[in-house]
Amino acid sequence: MRPNLMNKLIFSSLFLWSATASFVHAQEDERAPIDSAPISVVEPRGTSGSAEPGDLVAGLGGFGGAVINDAFAIDTLTDTNQSVFSGIAVGGMAYDSVNERVLMTASQDDDVDNSEFSTVFEWPIAGGAPVEVGTLTRATDGSPLRIDGLAFSGGVLYGMAQFEDAGPGSAGLYSIDTGTFVGTQVNTLPDGAISGIGADAVSGTIYGVNDADGELQIIALDGTLTTVTAYPPAEFDIDGLAVGDGFAFLVTDDDVEGSIYVYDLNADSYVTPLTAPWVGAETFSGAAFISQLQLPESQPVPVLSPWSMIIMMLVLFGIAARVLSRQRA
Repeated sequence: MRPNLMNKLIFSSLFLWSATASFVHAQEDERAPIDSAPISVVEPRGTSGSAEPGDLVAGLGGFGGAVINDAFAIDTLTDTNQSVFSGIAVGGMAYDSVNERVLMTASQDDDVDNSEFSTVFEWPIAGGAPVEVGTLTRATDGSPLRIDGLAFSGGVLYGMAQFEDAGPGSAGLYSIDTGTFVGTQVNTLPDGAISGIGADAVSGTIYGVNDADGELQIIALDGTLTTVTAYPPAEFDIDGLAVGDGFAFLVTDDDVEGSIYVYDLNADSYVTPLTAPWVGAETFSGAAFISQLQLPESQPVPVLSPWSMIIMMLVLFGIAARVLSRQRA
């Protein structure tokens, strides 16, 4: 019986040692990719032509590719800005957090009628020139789909067709396949009313600026419109909209100082506007909010040091010796 007891204690000790060592090794393997990942070098603002979390990226544009203003990244906390790209007549904009890029619709020189703002460009927030990635088409007949506003909600890209370019009932919200850029109509909305849209990254709520009603509104997927607030006094033309960090950023297409309005969705009131960086007025505007990157909270990893394991083994052998000594007595 005594040998059996000793064998059991030795086996238990060895098992505990092996399991502990395996646990530590597994934890080290799990942490290694994070610890050894390359560190991104972030250039000082104003020199990299990039955007960071908390920035509003905004641009203007006109028909036929007309554009006189650069697109800017605007720090929404400090109200400072930097030019990030030029030469793109922007219609709608949306931030794709998965691929860290801004997608935008744009007008080009060869666009006419309903093909305006059906060309899609992407711009990496790390900086660089926008790249054309596709053309928006309708799922029904493959014809060009003009989109004046873009927003990601629940991982789905939505676009706003402001006008009934394809006939009665064709204005409304469209879900857009980001691989093929084919748009499928989700609801029908009033012709010429809503242009810019934006969505809350947490709740997925889609907002729109409605020039016909002069209001910031919530857009339900069934087409129901709910008033959030009226436009600021004397404003009647707001085309760009972005939502993030509890604020709605309403972007006009002119060069009036303070023409980027900021509405606090939690306090239900307008706050200090952002300074518009434009040098002249254009026809359309688009904006995207670079959302704060939500990383999982780091959790402490319970790792035993070699000394802790040695002490544990000594304790186990001490217990074994004491048990054997009692049995001999």
